[in-house]
Amino acid sequence: GAPPLALLCFLRDSTSVLGRASELAFLKEPNDVIAVRDRPLMLDCQVEGEGPISVMWRHNGVPVPTGPKASVLANGTLLIKSFQKRRESNETDAGEYDCAAQNHYGMLISRKARVQIMALGRIGGASLRERGYHGDSL
Repeated sequence: GAPPLALLCFLRDSTSVLGRASELAFLKEPNDVIAVRDRPLMLDCQVEGEGPISVMWRHNGVPVPTGPKASVLANGTLLIKSFQKRRESNETDAGEYDCAAQNHYGMLISRKARVQIMALGRIGGASLRERGYHGDSL
C-alpha cells in the first residue's frame, strides 16, 4: 500500500529515494506482542532495497545494544534472548520498539511495536483453564 504520510514527509527531501529500484521497503515490520519473562522474543524487520542495508533497533527511542542479551539476525529480526523485567531496578525490556533501515540512498523507519510483558501472577488457575490452557502448555 501507500506509505504513511509521515514517511512521505520524511522522504520528501531525498527525491533520489522515491521511485527507484534502490528504494528501501519493508517486507515485514514489527508487531505489537505480549512477551513472556525469561523467554526469547523475536521482532521482525525485513527490508528490501539495494545493499548494503544496515538495520538498527531502538527501544523507547534508544538504540538497542547488541551483545549477549540481544542480537540482530541476518534478516533484520531482533532477538532478545531472555525477556526481562526487574522489579528492584525498575528495568524492563517492555516498551516501544522500532527498526531503522539504511542504505546509501536513505533511511526508512518502521512502525512502533508495543511490547508488553505477560502478567502470569494476576491470572488465576480457573481462568487459565477456561481459556483453554492446560498444565505445561504455558
